Amino acid sequence: MQVQPITSTFGCEVRGLDVAGPEAGSAFSTIKNLISEHQLLVIKDQSLTPDGLMRFTRLFGEPEKHILRHYTLADYPEIFVISNAEDDGKPAGIKTVGYNWHTDHGYLPEPTNFIIIYALEAPAEGGATLFANTQRIFEEMTEAERAFLRGREAIYSYLKLYDAKPHYGPPMTPEERAKYPDVQHPLVNLHPETGKERLYINRGDCKGITGLGDADGLALVHDIFERIINSPYTYAHQYEPGDLVVWDNHSLLHAASPFDMDKYTRRVHRTCVAGQRLIPAPMSEQLSAAM
Repeated sequence: MQVQPITSTFGCEVRGLDVAGPEAGSAFSTIKNLISEHQLLVIKDQSLTPDGLMRFTRLFGEPEKHILRHYTLADYPEIFVISNAEDDGKPAGIKTVGYNWHTDHGYLPEPTNFIIIYALEAPAEGGATLFANTQRIFEEMTEAERAFLRGREAIYSYLKLYDAKPHYGPPMTPEERAKYPDVQHPLVNLHPETGKERLYINRGDCKGITGLGDADGLALVHDIFERIINSPYTYAHQYEPGDLVVWDNHSLLHAASPFDMDKYTRRVHRTCVAGQRLIPAPMSEQLSAAM
């Protein structure tokens, strides 16, 4: 197995590993250490069946079943299909998704831990996934900024996200809406393996920040978001068929990028690994006294 960094601050590329082969299990401790250190892995030259993708996903934890079942692979509710191809004249998956910076499933009480994408077909131009490192941004903040954020929580709403995206489906019934109460997550949390502080933040489903008014809270979220995505700590991964990409959903923001759908076909399978409650960073003495 050969490993080389992708950028100077995060991400690494892995070659010489067949994740469907017998060596995958014995190599997994190395893989987990790499993703703890680098947040993003690109494992090249894979050939996976849906069963193989599920076996690999389970090495990281419990696979999540996707809420939008009509976009999942038949018989595999955990495999979300992103594709502009058609099968028998019908869409093989959702064509566009994620064309905005975000983390996945921040509206869950235990946000998704890892995201895995396996590329079956990839456009020669466009269609990249963009990544931005939230841990590095927090490290570069002033101590006053870090102290202001520690101990605060962001409030997330699936209903806000659903209502803003008509393609998700018809309006929810009151009974359906009651299944998705708002949740809160610490803005600054601790990595469970390394103990490093990192930001966890999302924009599309965020309603506000504890201890701040609605307008001030959303303005803070916007400012932090812009700081992250316009930083030098970003990377655009241009897929090749056989790429298996794994990233830490608690440490990176990501976004899809467009491509010419009349010229190219993109077909990828995505799985998500269930997470755990985020570990809040210790609150600063000043904020603790104020709250």
